[in-house]
Amino acid sequence: MSAPGHPRACWVRPDGLVDVLGTGGSSTAVAPHGRIDGWTLMATLGDAAILETLGIDEGAILLVGPEGTRRCWPTSLAWTGRDQGNQPSHEDVLPGTPDVLRAQLLAGPDDPDPAAIARAVAPIRRLADGAGERPHTFVGSPGCADVVPVYYDSLRATTRVNPVVVAPEARAAIEAQELGEGLVGGWLPAVRIVYPVADGSRWEQLLFAAPNASRERSQPVWYRFCHVGADGALLAVRYVDTYLPYPVGEEPPAETFYAALAELDDFWSERLPGGVQVDLPEPRLADFVRHSFALEMITRQGDAPRYGVVDRIYGAPEHDGFQDTLTSTAAAYLAWGRSDVAGRYLDQYLADVVRPDGSLDYRGPEIGQYGRMLTVLADHATQTGDWSLLRRHGAKVDAIVGILLARRAAGLRRPAEDPAHGLIAGRHEADISFDTPSLGTHDYEQPYLSNSAEGWRGLRDLGRAWQRLGRVDGDETRVVAGRSLVRAAESLRTDLLRAVEASWIERSDDRVLPIVAGSTHGHLDAPYRSRPESFDDNRVWHELFGSGALPADVVREIVEGGARRGDTAFGIFGNRKHAVAFTAHGVAYGLLQHDLVREYLLLLRAHLLHMHTRGTWTAVECSDLDRDRGEHWPYCAPAQMTIPLLLRWLLVFEDPLAPRVWLARAVPRDWLRRGQTVAVSGVPTAYGPVGFRIESTLGGGIITAEVDRPAGATFVLRLRAPQGWTLDEAEVDGRDVPVVRGAEDLELPRGSGIVRVAVRYRVE
Repeated sequence: MSAPGHPRACWVRPDGLVDVLGTGGSSTAVAPHGRIDGWTLMATLGDAAILETLGIDEGAILLVGPEGTRRCWPTSLAWTGRDQGNQPSHEDVLPGTPDVLRAQLLAGPDDPDPAAIARAVAPIRRLADGAGERPHTFVGSPGCADVVPVYYDSLRATTRVNPVVVAPEARAAIEAQELGEGLVGGWLPAVRIVYPVADGSRWEQLLFAAPNASRERSQPVWYRFCHVGADGALLAVRYVDTYLPYPVGEEPPAETFYAALAELDDFWSERLPGGVQVDLPEPRLADFVRHSFALEMITRQGDAPRYGVVDRIYGAPEHDGFQDTLTSTAAAYLAWGRSDVAGRYLDQYLADVVRPDGSLDYRGPEIGQYGRMLTVLADHATQTGDWSLLRRHGAKVDAIVGILLARRAAGLRRPAEDPAHGLIAGRHEADISFDTPSLGTHDYEQPYLSNSAEGWRGLRDLGRAWQRLGRVDGDETRVVAGRSLVRAAESLRTDLLRAVEASWIERSDDRVLPIVAGSTHGHLDAPYRSRPESFDDNRVWHELFGSGALPADVVREIVEGGARRGDTAFGIFGNRKHAVAFTAHGVAYGLLQHDLVREYLLLLRAHLLHMHTRGTWTAVECSDLDRDRGEHWPYCAPAQMTIPLLLRWLLVFEDPLAPRVWLARAVPRDWLRRGQTVAVSGVPTAYGPVGFRIESTLGGGIITAEVDRPAGATFVLRLRAPQGWTLDEAEVDGRDVPVVRGAEDLELPRGSGIVRVAVRYRVE
């Protein structure tokens, strides 16, 4: 059932009734909990009425006054039961077997079908932790250290108000894992859970954290429970402020709940404005990005990082300094034009986590992520022109550079014929230093290929930034040092590519690249994490691809080999039991860099649908595709940043090896059907902000675009028209330009400012 049209206006009467001007133009007096045109009067708030659609999946909560609708909070829902998708507990789709999901969904020439991807695996339900439960999602606020978990199975673990206490009829739905879940407000961190009842009625729970509460250690939470009949009539409703009232007290009046909801809306709308603006055929993707940023802010304590929430295994202080938390979140905020947030996070980390000698106040530094830290720092400076971070923390940044260069120098002392000659050795994964019993018996100071890949990118990017800063400050010494760093980086990449070519293991039935340069052991030659060559190969592929260092043929061979051997699911690399969600953005970067667009879109959709809770958009660190087993690893902030990064790159992607920027490089073909618009503005790049607007009138055989670009780079506009339409002719600023018929890319003229493009198509 779809949501009804909005009432035109409401007038609150002194007798408690509300006059509602319906969509048909007639006014009706409605009592509290009465219904009109599919809307239920829930409460009044000042001179306005709260109206809600009840009993439907996709509805809304309205605040309507005499002048019309003042606020609209959409309510979403996704059903998570066993009949919502396949149950791949059978071995042919689990890790260790060929990636048949990828093969099936990429069959044929068109983009992978989002609906087919959704059906391929059932939604994430409970997150099993032995006999217990891990949080399914959570609510909270940036000003409070407390984060309140929400559990799918509240019989094994409970929020502060167990729904079964209020709604005993919900028990059967919880036991059967047949819940619906969604959000309130499109993207707000306000959770909706629906428990169907056998008689056709349903219990609905809404909950959200009070954002401006004075308590810093204990998070107040608002709850509302509604029992809705099969016909949509409200049978019962209860409102709860944080805890059920006992031994004294009363439940709060309805208007306080909705006033708090309005306050929540104001709070988050003030914290997530500005930055990149988008207009997409799938608006929920923009909502997904904003919701991801809201969850990330809740995860933190102020600007201080936290890897996860609630459970000590993820939310404890010993995990706070995890470099991936810094690099993924800062990169995502930079990508979406929120350099202010990225700058605060970088400043806090450099001040409080990085020690003067470049080591970290953390349980397990990762050598490759030192390089990624330098890249994010350099990106912040070059995108914003703000050099204060590099000036203020210059000594610590130089110490990090010194760590990488010292290990590079040690690598150069290896024999010239050694495949690892010149490469950077060191532990590549934080868990090596934390929970690896074999650390005392195995040498993990190994030349993991990823260390040198990220080292190359970080040293090169920082070297370029040092040169620019030196010119700004008139410091020729800094300019010279920057040039030297760039040369050292390029020499390192030369050695890395040579090492990759020399390290392939040729076998009668396979060709395998080990994760350690020159090793004779592939990562599958030993049990997971039992030796250096089998320790988290997924991170090596993530960092190799994400650095941009590899050529296309190597990326393709690693991807195809991983799918063939069962290292991937949907193209997402795993750890032999799970698909690893928090590192997937690096692999996606390499796919898009080398134009594996269909593979990129499959990874994006699969990550969104199967690495997050389906309705509440909360990422898991690692996803168990055996949904019956359900041993997912819980939420972590880097996993939540994956979709923001992938959506930004889909729209605007900077070539890591040349001054070239791709616009709309991976826009799904379906987005350019007749009548569709794809627009983005204010996207920061190393060359300045960029924006474009693409409008499809393919009914008349034309797609037009307007691009606003800065100088300093080549800009390439890609128009991925739907299958059956072939590019025939093109104009740029009213002038015909030569094109290759059937091509999709238009190289725009150099310069800055707005250019207008018109492309004519023919039907094949």
